[in-house]
Amino acid sequence: MTRIILDSSAWIEYFADRPKADRIRPFLTDPRRILVPAVVFYEVQKKALTAFNEEVAETVAGRLSQSESVALDRDQALTAAHLGLKHRLAMADALILAAARSCDAELITLDTDFRGIPGVRVL
Repeated sequence: MTRIILDSSAWIEYFADRPKADRIRPFLTDPRRILVPAVVFYEVQKKALTAFNEEVAETVAGRLSQSESVALDRDQALTAAHLGLKHRLAMADALILAAARSCDAELITLDTDFRGIPGVRVL
C-alpha cells in the first residue's frame, strides 16, 4: 500500500467543499493509507477555527485523527531546512515535504510551489 500525505491545501479544499474538492475525494477512501504531519494538523485546524466554528473544527480534527499522525523530529527539521532552501519553500511546506520523504510517502497538494519536485503530485 502506497502511503500518501495530503498537504494542508488539499485538506482545506476538501473541508471547505471548494471547486477542487472532487480531486481530493479519491485519496480519502482509505484513512489507513494517509499520514498526517503535525504541521498539517496545525494549519488545517487553524483554518477551521477561523473559517468555521469550534464544532466544525472538532469534526475536522476528528477526520484527520482517523489517519496516522507524523510527529516532527530533529531529522525532519534538518531535512526541511535543506529542502526549503533547495526548492524555495516556506517553512510549513518544507516541513510537510520532509515528513513525506521521511515516511517514503507521496505528497498530494494543490500548491503550485511544489511543481517539479520529485515525490510530489500537484493536482
